[in-house]
Amino acid sequence: MAWQSKFAAGFSKPLIRQMVGILNRDMRAALDNVSGAPGTLGSFAEWDLATVATENFPACVIVPLSVEFDAESLGTIAEKIRLLVTVAVTHQDANVCAESAQDYVRAVDQVLNSSWWLTPSDFTLATLPLPAPPFPSGTTAPGLEAGALARLFIAEHAYEDLRRTRQGLFETSASLTVVAELEET
Repeated sequence: MAWQSKFAAGFSKPLIRQMVGILNRDMRAALDNVSGAPGTLGSFAEWDLATVATENFPACVIVPLSVEFDAESLGTIAEKIRLLVTVAVTHQDANVCAESAQDYVRAVDQVLNSSWWLTPSDFTLATLPLPAPPFPSGTTAPGLEAGALARLFIAEHAYEDLRRTRQGLFETSASLTVVAELEET
C-alpha cells in the first residue's frame, strides 16, 4: 500500500502566505491612516520570507520562529505558531527614520489585528494576490481552512538601533512577534 499522510496540516507556510496577502491588500490604507496624510509613507518595496540583506526600502520580512504542539489534541494537530514580522526603513534624517519604523509597525499591527477582530474570514480567502517577488506573478494566498485559526495576537513590538549605511542614510528595523493558534486536520 502506498504511503498516505494522516494529517494535511500546513503549519506556518500557509499562515505566512495568508498574512502576506492581507498585508499586501490593506497596508496602503493603514499607512495612510497612521500618517494622517495619504501617500506620505510608501508601500513595501520588498517582501521577504527569509532573513536576508534588504535591498529595497521599506521592506517587510515574515519568518516563522517556532511551532509548538498540544500533546492533548486528539485527532487534530493543535499548534501555537510564533512568527516574526520585521519592517525595515531608511531615511536621511535619524529622527524621521526612527519614527517611520514606529509608523510601519503600527500599520502592520492595525492590519493584522483588524483582520482578526473585524473580518476573521480574511484568513480563509484564497483570492488575495501575493506580491511578486517573492512569489511568482499571479500567485494568490491559499486561504486557511474555515475554523482552523482559533486565535491571532501581537505579543510584542521590538525596535533595533539605528545604523548608518555606506550611502550615509540611516536604517533601522522593528519587529512584531505574532502568535497564532491553529487546529488543523
